[in-house]
Amino acid sequence: MKKIKIAVAFLCLVALVSCEGYGMFEDELYEKIVYVLAKEDNRVFSEVHSLDSAVTTGNVIVLVSGSNQITEPITIEFEFDPQALDEYNQKMFGVEEEKFLDPLSPSHYEIPSMTVTVDPSDIPARAYLPIRIKPEGLSPDSTYFIPLKIKSASIDSIAGEYNDVMYRVYIKNQYADQQEQTLYSMRGERTDPGKTPYAIMTNKTVLPISKNKIRTTVDQKAFESKMEVINTSCMVIEVKADNSLAITPFNSGYMEIEMVDKDGYNQYKADSAGNYRFYLSYRYRTRSAVDKEWGAWATISENLVRYDDKKE
Repeated sequence: MKKIKIAVAFLCLVALVSCEGYGMFEDELYEKIVYVLAKEDNRVFSEVHSLDSAVTTGNVIVLVSGSNQITEPITIEFEFDPQALDEYNQKMFGVEEEKFLDPLSPSHYEIPSMTVTVDPSDIPARAYLPIRIKPEGLSPDSTYFIPLKIKSASIDSIAGEYNDVMYRVYIKNQYADQQEQTLYSMRGERTDPGKTPYAIMTNKTVLPISKNKIRTTVDQKAFESKMEVINTSCMVIEVKADNSLAITPFNSGYMEIEMVDKDGYNQYKADSAGNYRFYLSYRYRTRSAVDKEWGAWATISENLVRYDDKKE
């Protein structure tokens, strides 16, 4: 009998603790605070926008912390934050003001509304601020930011350290991506005036320029993200509607390019293994400055295949 009474008492105690434990979670464990999501250091949130469309949409994400779901809508208003970009420039470049970044021109984007609402039915509690980007005309050599911060919210608590974001715009097309370095394997042949042709090979960095244009280096030249190097080493390849190619210099003041007729070349097409390749045949010459003499012509035939598209 004594054992039965002890067992009953124990079960009552367990039930009591269970009830009290459940009640603990009825109360808010963490304060509800509005904050903006950043993916990278320096409060940067990057999105890649495709040149295949005239307008593409990305989002800034705002969240509400707390252990319990919100019970009423929360309205949040954003504003532009030039100070955030100033602080970024100071941190990254110090006194080198010639390297300072400007915000993305308003001609390249639209924010339909600076106000968003977090719906109580959303789990987790979040909302999206749409940003419509017009990527045509943006350069893969430039860094583009839209600095934003929370101006106000319908609740009192806004995260002081996480109330802003640097929305960074990258561009891509079907051939190359600015954010993730796009590498192509090149194999080909070079012919110098009066000499025997010889084999060439290298890996090339390819960057998007527009919906149907890419930029890469001529010959076996190495890529460097310096304009003085780009001017004397880079060509632009345009893919036409019939998959034929047009090859032009990136800067005609420093390079001349002439396309050379060769059977099966100056086309974008699949090889026997199903790998799509750029088949190029051209000759080029360069000069170090616009008032200098041109160098000798070199004739190149090459094919380029993207590493992540290559089939064995």
